[in-house]
Amino acid sequence: MLRGSVRLYATGRLAIWSKSLPLKEIVDLVQPSITHVAIANPNHAPYGLAAKQALESAGLWESLQPRLVLGENVRQVLQFAESGNVQAALVAWSLVIGKGGVLVPESLHPPIRQAAGIVSSTRKSAEANQFLEMLCGKQTQQWLARNGFQTGSCGSGSPNQPETR
Repeated sequence: MLRGSVRLYATGRLAIWSKSLPLKEIVDLVQPSITHVAIANPNHAPYGLAAKQALESAGLWESLQPRLVLGENVRQVLQFAESGNVQAALVAWSLVIGKGGVLVPESLHPPIRQAAGIVSSTRKSAEANQFLEMLCGKQTQQWLARNGFQTGSCGSGSPNQPETR
């Protein structure tokens, strides 16, 4: 990355979602009727890592492990739940906002930071910088906020969990 170009433009939120069950909180995932819960693979997917951390913080990780189905990414996890192949899923709030998802308390996992930066080998740094400015602009930030992301600072820094979808 080009030194100083990384911008934290939003923070994602984790949610639980089910196509058919009225889930109200993360502890509802241990219901006997829920035999499969999908999460993104915590070894490489930021929302999967957040899901694992949230389940650990809630004291549910050990009991739910036999029921977990891992997806490659958070979008695939939602597909598992939409198709009915799992009864519940831990997904990005931005994917289920307005679909009956329930936010997982932020206190159960570290922030899911969304970041962008300019690759140092680019030949189009002016255009890349223009894109970052647009990403951090008022209109884009408002759109992100309406679609389930926390916005605000759009400052520079080094994210610990940049999301790529």
